[in-house]
Amino acid sequence: INIKHLSDKPLYLNIFRVFVTLMVFFGSVAELSLVWNLADLFMALMATTNIIAILLLSKFAIIALKDYEKQKNLFSKLVYYQNKTVFSGGKTINKKKL
Repeated sequence: INIKHLSDKPLYLNIFRVFVTLMVFFGSVAELSLVWNLADLFMALMATTNIIAILLLSKFAIIALKDYEKQKNLFSKLVYYQNKTVFSGGKTINKKKL
């Protein structure tokens, strides 16, 4: 987890460190079946979150793929625009070549 991406406050990073330390301690003293069940639960939650994110971002991935295929068919050299923002109307703004 990138805590600094969520907030620049060191308080949140310290809270996360304490939480991780407590979970490591809990994992070392708890019953093995409980630890495995909790690990399975948290993996399922993480997978669910990732699947939702993939579904929400798939529209933009398809737009990028179509742009790539269009450039590949038209030009011998592909151009990537760092700040290319695509809106629902298909318009683009902020084209900046890398």
